[in-house]
Amino acid sequence: MTLYRTDIKLQWAKSDLLARVNALCDAKMTTIKAGYPEEEVKTWDQQVREALLHQTDPAAAAPMVASLAAKRGLSKEEMASKIMVKAAAFADLAGQIIGHRQVVESAVEACTTRAALDTVDIDTGWPI
Repeated sequence: MTLYRTDIKLQWAKSDLLARVNALCDAKMTTIKAGYPEEEVKTWDQQVREALLHQTDPAAAAPMVASLAAKRGLSKEEMASKIMVKAAAFADLAGQIIGHRQVVESAVEACTTRAALDTVDIDTGWPI
């Protein structure tokens, strides 16, 4: 019976630690989107799709890229390029954050004792 309770307590502790790791990951991801209105962030995928489309076929309809470029006094080519540069930077940083979360998750899941779990450092190693 003691082994069963120990296993349950370890699983609870793992779940708690993983919840904290996920909260840290969410906070880091929120940080890299800071400074942008939420509704604008929701358009990022569309901006990237249209930028890629424009770069592939400049004659293709890309209304968001066209509107952004016109408002900013840029060509559609310049706007598409700016979108892709920002998208690549975001993807790189997001990948580092998510990758670190996955490393920590694997470390937590590998623990077979509470003592081992207590050695897992969830606070360091994040890229931001």
